[in-house]
This record gives sequence, structure tokens and C-alpha cells, in this order.
Amino acid sequence: MKKIEGVITALITPFKSNMEVDFKSLENLVKDQVKKGIKGFVINGTTAESPTLEESELKDIWQIVKATAPENTIMILGTGSNSTAKTIKNTKLAASWKADAALVVVPYYNKPMQRGLFQHFKKVAEESGAPVLLYDVRRNHR
Repeated sequence: MKKIEGVITALITPFKSNMEVDFKSLENLVKDQVKKGIKGFVINGTTAESPTLEESELKDIWQIVKATAPENTIMILGTGSNSTAKTIKNTKLAASWKADAALVVVPYYNKPMQRGLFQHFKKVAEESGAPVLLYDVRRNHR
């Protein structure tokens, strides 16, 4: 596993006015950030419209960032959802795309208790084949 260090940006997904992904703007964004010293990217995080992107769009985004950034750039794919099964499927996809890690958000809307969170993350880690980074966006950690 590649050592994850340095400044890593959670990329946005730029869109055109017709709601299609603006791949040229994405490429320019990646080039600009690399030029300014960014060491890695989170693709498909919660700042990137992750719940609404189609898998084909996500694959195109991943490939453009991978092709645009230098070879040693840290590549993390956001794979979390409010469904454990979907999160496992997405995290397996991250492994197949050779992501350095998968960023797995706490299941949103469901608000599972601590035992449920543990089981969710454990199952994702055991079944996915990718290093998993836990991402907790909850405001109240009770």
C-alpha cells in the first residue's frame, strides 16, 4: 500500500449547464492543483456528488484524474453509501481500479448505533479487498 501523506484534495465534480460532467474543467482542476503541490485526490467523496454519479461517469472521472495526475499521486476513491452491500460493491470497484484506498463514509440517514457502525465497516473491510479509510461526518458522536 502506498503511504498516504501530504495534502490530499477532495475533488469536486464540475458539471456543464446540461448536467453532464465537465471533463475538461476536471482535467484543468487536477493540473492546477498538482502544480500547486497537491499530493493526492479523493475522487467521489461527498463534495463530488457521490450519491448521484452513475458508475460510467465515475469510471470516466477516475480515468481522467489518473491520466492527468503524476504517476505517484495518491488516488483515493469515495465508496461509501447508506447501504453496506452497495458500499462493498463500490469498494471492490476501488480495488479493481487499483485505488490506494477507499474512503467509506458513515452510513447517512440511517444513523446506526456504534455496534452497527462497527459491523458495517468490518464487513466492508473484510469483503472488499481495498484499504479502507473511515470517514465520519456526523456532528453528534454519541
